[in-house]
Amino acid sequence: MVEDQKPGNAGPSTGTEADEAPTPGTGAVIGGFAGLKALVGIVAFPRTSFEIIRERRPWVAALAVILAVLALRTVLGQRDLAAIMGGGESAVNLYGPSAVMAAAVLIALPIEALLVWRLSLVFGAKLPFLTLFSLMVHVYVVGRLGNLVSYLLSKGRQVLEPPDASSGFELDFSNPALHTTVGALLEGAVSLAVSLWTLILLGLGIGVVARVSKWTGLGIAGFYAAVMAALGEGLERTNSVFVQSIR
Repeated sequence: MVEDQKPGNAGPSTGTEADEAPTPGTGAVIGGFAGLKALVGIVAFPRTSFEIIRERRPWVAALAVILAVLALRTVLGQRDLAAIMGGGESAVNLYGPSAVMAAAVLIALPIEALLVWRLSLVFGAKLPFLTLFSLMVHVYVVGRLGNLVSYLLSKGRQVLEPPDASSGFELDFSNPALHTTVGALLEGAVSLAVSLWTLILLGLGIGVVARVSKWTGLGIAGFYAAVMAALGEGLERTNSVFVQSIR
């Protein structure tokens, strides 16, 4: 296993060794077969993916998957909205929001990665920014796939609802509202489980790529989640105050 080497005449540590790590070439960024292995493994074999990320730092393939899944989820959602509102399925209505969401992800991911990277340095987990960015992108793949699964579950909730009398089914659902609630609870449980798992993956991944304990990595991930929750709450309150002020 190859580690980044420091020059023999380097001065005292400044606490920013991660900034001095060499930048990988294009082959490492794309990752080749190793990058594909890391992408597939993040779902089934996270530890293997973490080790590849630590050595190769691939992110292009994972980011492409994120954008593809996001585009699919957005288009499906826009089609549902068009069906409800009775509007046409124009290219602008279907693909315009996908472009906006893609732009938002391309802006948000580096910012969030920078936040986690700085938190990692504070907690003593020193690693190159590109390594942390690669980890964040791969973990985000799990979140996007989970969001798509949650959506598909919401579309399949009619299975738990009573069938139409003309359908020929003889199933007797005594409480339709209960079955609808069960479907909603299932969807919510999957969404919550995916959110928790992505957070745990981030923490465990930091532990591996930065060579610190898993508890340190989980602590960094937990602190990151708390910061993001606080920022979200602050933005929501600011937006509420703004809306009330213009009424």
